[in-house]
Amino acid sequence: LKPTNLREVIDNSLKIVEGQAAEQDIKISLTEHEEDSKIFADAEILRSVFNNLFINAVQAMPNGGNLQVNILPTENVVEVVVK
Repeated sequence: LKPTNLREVIDNSLKIVEGQAAEQDIKISLTEHEEDSKIFADAEILRSVFNNLFINAVQAMPNGGNLQVNILPTENVVEVVVK
């Protein structure tokens, strides 16, 4: 595990689906409730998880919709909420 910028990992994963999301009229929003959400993690594993999650989300909305991602830091963890 290494210090990892969670926002950067999520941004990179969202870039993978941006084109398809635009074609399907899906609006993407990313909210970070505290700047610089650094965590100790394996960035490659996280990237793989978020890539799969966002690809599945876009595929589940063929007629458009909203993909919302919120990064919520709490006391000892950072929670990522995807709707």
